[in-house]
Amino acid sequence: MVYFGKKGQSGLEFMMLSIFLLVLFTSSYSIINKNGVDVLDYKRNYLATSISEKIAYETNMAVTSGSGYLKMFFIPYDIYGYDYNITFSRRSVFVDWVGNSQASHIVTSNFSGMFLKGYNYIENDDGVISLNPAYTQSPSIIMSYIPKYPRPEDDVIIQISADDVYNGNKNIYGCYLSDDEVIWTDLAAIDGTYNAPIESASINLGNMSSSTYTYYARCNDTDGFMSMDEVTFRVSASGSGWWNSDWKYRIPINITVDDYQRYNYPVRLRINFTQQLINLGDGFSFDNNSIRIVEWDSGLEVNIESPVNYKEIIKIDKYYPDLWDMTIDTGTTRVDFTNGVNQTGNTFGVTGDDDGWDWTDSAILAPYGHNDAQADYFAYFGDPDGYSDFDTDDGSGALKPDLPSDSKYLAVIIGNRLDDVNTGDDILDSGAWGTKFYIDAEMYSAIEAGGKAYFSFDYYADDLDDDLEEGAWIKARFGDSTVMNYLGSDLDTGHPYSDNTLEIWASVDNPNNGWDDLVAGVFKEDVSRYITSAGWYYLDFGGKVDWMDSDSNGHSTSEGLGAYFDNVELMIKKETSTYNNAQNATLDVYFKLEGTTEVGEIRNYYLYFGSDNVSKPASIITMDYDVEYFHIGYYYTNASKMETALDALMTDRWITSWIRTNTGTVSPNIKVSTIDPDVNVVILGQSDSPTFTLSSWIQKNNTLIIFSPSKDLTTDLPISGYSSSNHEKYGELATTAYTEHIETELSRNSMNYGYLNLGSPGIHTQSCVEADEGDNQVMISYCDYYGGAISLNNYPSTSSETSAYPSASSDILERYIWKLLFERTNQPAISFGMVEEYIG
Repeated sequence: MVYFGKKGQSGLEFMMLSIFLLVLFTSSYSIINKNGVDVLDYKRNYLATSISEKIAYETNMAVTSGSGYLKMFFIPYDIYGYDYNITFSRRSVFVDWVGNSQASHIVTSNFSGMFLKGYNYIENDDGVISLNPAYTQSPSIIMSYIPKYPRPEDDVIIQISADDVYNGNKNIYGCYLSDDEVIWTDLAAIDGTYNAPIESASINLGNMSSSTYTYYARCNDTDGFMSMDEVTFRVSASGSGWWNSDWKYRIPINITVDDYQRYNYPVRLRINFTQQLINLGDGFSFDNNSIRIVEWDSGLEVNIESPVNYKEIIKIDKYYPDLWDMTIDTGTTRVDFTNGVNQTGNTFGVTGDDDGWDWTDSAILAPYGHNDAQADYFAYFGDPDGYSDFDTDDGSGALKPDLPSDSKYLAVIIGNRLDDVNTGDDILDSGAWGTKFYIDAEMYSAIEAGGKAYFSFDYYADDLDDDLEEGAWIKARFGDSTVMNYLGSDLDTGHPYSDNTLEIWASVDNPNNGWDDLVAGVFKEDVSRYITSAGWYYLDFGGKVDWMDSDSNGHSTSEGLGAYFDNVELMIKKETSTYNNAQNATLDVYFKLEGTTEVGEIRNYYLYFGSDNVSKPASIITMDYDVEYFHIGYYYTNASKMETALDALMTDRWITSWIRTNTGTVSPNIKVSTIDPDVNVVILGQSDSPTFTLSSWIQKNNTLIIFSPSKDLTTDLPISGYSSSNHEKYGELATTAYTEHIETELSRNSMNYGYLNLGSPGIHTQSCVEADEGDNQVMISYCDYYGGAISLNNYPSTSSETSAYPSASSDILERYIWKLLFERTNQPAISFGMVEEYIG
């Protein structure tokens, strides 16, 4: 038998244990390794499924979202170390890798392009599905240059920024510059190396001569995708270059003439300079002296500063006390009696009731005078409803040979009756219409703040039998319970017939045979001084006749005065400038399209301005209108008012100069040869029958302003569509008081004399202004009958006829001429660019 000792047994046991452990480890490793392979396969399958589902989802979303859909998404570069392929078949997307495949359903497999591992773009363009269109793979390039407005002495630097934002932030590989797209220059990256998705490059081109330049840039990324950009700029001592570096800001303006030729045409721009400064971040106030207009052209080497001026914006508040107009008369603020006279009682005078329109009768003393020795009254009244003595619609009650064609008016007849048998003394009588009204606290506050109260009405004076040899007046009053104030002016002192109160109109020179035509006018007066508080007030108007006879049969039954009244208005108007250079620097800026601007031509301007951080002097360039004023050789022309107005317009830089030419004749023939060759505005002071031989002058688009009786124009003016038969009258006024029309319209409309309807052939008439601009000139013929400069006092047509009207202030005349020259409604097309800041 074999016998082992203890040491031999221990070694054998150790060997057996080692073998056992080795077998156990090998078995365990095999089991663990098999399980690990199963988990990784699961993950790969899961990721492949996710990829197919992601592709299917993005594809289906692009199809169902419609045209315009664009989205970027990401899919993995590999499947846990294995490459994979993407294929499509039978509306399914397959993700395949080393013998494995996962699929998902898609609504279409009809698309262009291919999926990329990494970042992808999918687009629906009008139903066409595109994968990774080329533009999404190219870097974004932006070119710029400094300075913004280079001059020949400046270094011009081109800058390029490249950003590969589309295709997974690939690095920019390089950027290049060319001026002809043939020869390209490598540009160094600003940071020294092209090794990032975003890179920049620049090049200093140095000084460049005056010309227009175009440069091209291209950049590509490490995938080989490339993009290009280009920039064009002009190097110029002028043109779009900055006119003057002392002016920090400017606004580009383009004027396009697309309808008819313009000549020396005024253009208006309304600009809120405060808002412009806020947008620029400038915390200072606007400097209104800084406004400059500069015309430029790419072919010019010298910028041209143009004439410029401005006006503040006026806020107008208007109030109309209730004068008992008919509630259905809503077409005008004037009481025009179109639908009758509104009255509920007849209590004439301010102490009477607030009951509508009143008239005086035998129970009330005649308001403007009455001979106490008379037993009878010679006044009686008419209105459209016949509430008073007769109805103006049917004309009963008086022999009225000359009446307004519109029968809707109030009438006061003085006379047209038998003599008073009780006296052989003077026969004096008067009559009036009136109404009571209330001035409320808001209206009175407007007057206290500088507003004005304008009382106005149309009036007509008729010699009933054309044989009234005695004195006749039209009167008006305005006041309160304390005093009634006569309105108008003193027209009769020193005349055969006179009284001690003011009048609106008078025939006081013993005219022997009366006056032949219906005299008419518009009265207007500022009555603000008579309004001293909120409360009740009264106004009236009417007629007066004084027969100075030595016996009781001094006049016939048909003799007398017919006084007719219409379009009554009391308007309280407060004008307030809205301009504040710190808070609301909004201005109307005016400048001229100098010379001729043809149809289709585009003219380029810059409006330069600045804040009061650095103040500027006002421009010394005027609006460049040269005026010739023809003073007609007739004794009733008041030339001093015209000259004062022209002086004011020149002082304020609206016109450059003016000259006065005395014609020496009542009916001048104005020829081109009689006009100073340097002027482009002619003002004809007044004339009874002017003739014009101005075809060549007017057709050059010069401006003709005529203060003249339109029906006495001897020849038709050489204006497209014009003939003397085109004239229209202001309402029914057969004889026009020029002063009062203009002053009334300006007071109503704040420097707007109606609105001139300009810009198409033919004559357009509003508010007795006739204007034509079809051939681009303006002609004004200010209505009918008497020739009248705008500022006349007592201008008679003949020695036996006197028409007296208050003269207009020189300010009114100045504003009116300004309106005709500058306030055009038919502006050319005007476009504004974004405000620009000088950056050197």
